[in-house]
Amino acid sequence: MAAVYCQIKDLTLHAHSFYINALIIAKTEKRAVQPGRNVITFTVRDTKDHFINCTVWGQDQYIDVCARVHKIGDIISIYTPKVQQKNNGSEYHPRTTSPFELTVSEGKAYIHRVNEQSDDLLRLQCLAVKPTSLALKLNDLNFYSDSKVLSVDVVVLVKSIEPARQVQTKFGVKTMRKVYLMDMTTESISMTVWHAEYQERMDQWKPLETVLHLVDVRAEYSEFERSTVLSVTSKTIIVENPMYSSRSNEILVYLHELDAEKFNELKSNQPKAVVNAATIKDVMTVKGILNAIERDPSKEISAIVYGVITKFDITSGVVKSCVHCKRMLLRNRNECGTASCETSTTNGPRYIDKIFMAVSVADHSGTLNCRINDEYAVNILGHTAQQLKALPDDDVNAIFENFMLQRFAVKMIVRPKSQTEYFASILSIATEPPKDVAKALKL
Repeated sequence: MAAVYCQIKDLTLHAHSFYINALIIAKTEKRAVQPGRNVITFTVRDTKDHFINCTVWGQDQYIDVCARVHKIGDIISIYTPKVQQKNNGSEYHPRTTSPFELTVSEGKAYIHRVNEQSDDLLRLQCLAVKPTSLALKLNDLNFYSDSKVLSVDVVVLVKSIEPARQVQTKFGVKTMRKVYLMDMTTESISMTVWHAEYQERMDQWKPLETVLHLVDVRAEYSEFERSTVLSVTSKTIIVENPMYSSRSNEILVYLHELDAEKFNELKSNQPKAVVNAATIKDVMTVKGILNAIERDPSKEISAIVYGVITKFDITSGVVKSCVHCKRMLLRNRNECGTASCETSTTNGPRYIDKIFMAVSVADHSGTLNCRINDEYAVNILGHTAQQLKALPDDDVNAIFENFMLQRFAVKMIVRPKSQTEYFASILSIATEPPKDVAKALKL
C-alpha cells in the first residue's frame, strides 16, 4: 500500500504507511550503540506549533550518510517510520510538542531530502519554538551560581566568535569552539560548542548582528571563568534571528541606543584570528628575523626557528585578565584599575585566568624573547590556565624539564613594534628528527 501524507499533529500510535515532510531544526551527533551499529536523532518541524524527534538506527555507513547529507535547515521526507510514545531516553533529546517520537530503522523505513523546497517550511527556521518573552535574561543566571547544572532558555546577541581548536578530553582529542554572547543586562558570557555542525553554522553568525534563541542550553558555574557559562547539548535547539520576537527587538534596540564610544569598544573587542601553525613553512634564524624587522617594521613574520629553549617561565605563566576590557591585572590585584573599565560597576567575576608565559628561544645566531599566549597554550602545554594552577609542584617541574634546554622546532608569529622592538608569539613547539633539521637548515 502506498504511503499517505500525514502531519505531525495528526499522528497516533496506530499510524502506519505514512510519510511526513518537515524541516530539520536540530540534530544530535551520531553515536555508536554497539559495534557496527550507530544512531542519530533529528528534530523536525512541519508547522509553527508542532515538532517531533525522529531517531534513525542503522549500520555505520548508513548513519554516516544520514549525518553528512541531512543538515539543520534541510527539508526531508520521512517514509513509513514507527510511531512510539516518548520514552525515558527522550530526556537526552530536544523537548518537543508531540507526545510521540518517530523511529526509522535501516531497511524498514527511510528518509530523503526534498528537492522542491517549501517556503512555508523554510519559514519555520526563523520562528521561535517557545515564546521568547519567557526566556531568562543573562543576569538572571547569576542567581543560580550555586546550582550544579541548569537547562535554560535565553535570547542573546552574538558578541564574538573564536576559531575552532583541539582540546584534550577524557574521551581523547576533541574539536571545540567558543562564542561570546551578550544582552542588555550582561556584557559577556561564553558558550562552548562541541557539535561539529553547529561549529560550521557559527561561520554564518555575525558579531553584533546575529540574535540567537537558545532553548534548553546548559548553564553551570565555571570555577575557571568565575562565572556562569553556557554549552550546547543534545537537548539544545538554536533558532537564529527569530522573527516576531519581542526579546530580540529589545536587544537590538539596546544595541542601537548605545553611544558611539561604547559601540566601538564592543567592536574593537573582537578576537584576532588564531593562525594555524600548520601553514607556517619558512625556516629562519633568530638573526634573520631581527634583520627582517629592522628592514621593515610594518611586516609580520611567520617562521620556524630550530633552537634551544633557554627560558621557560612556567611558574609565572598564569596571569589575571579583566573580563571586560581584557587588560592584564597587576599580580596583586583582583580587579581592573583602568578608569574607563566598567568592571567595578557590574556584578559577577572581575577577572579570568589566562596563560601568558615568557619563553626564550636561542640558536647559533642569537636569542629571541617570546610569549606563549592563552589561545595556543593548551596545545603546547596540555593544560588550561586553571588546570596549570591546580597542578602539584612536581608535575609543573616535569613540564619545565621537558622543555628547558631542549632542542625544538618552534613555530612563531613575530609582530614588530618598531625597528628595535617586537612581539613574538609561539604557536607550537615540537621535536624534529636531526636529519629533518639538517635538511631544513641545508647543513
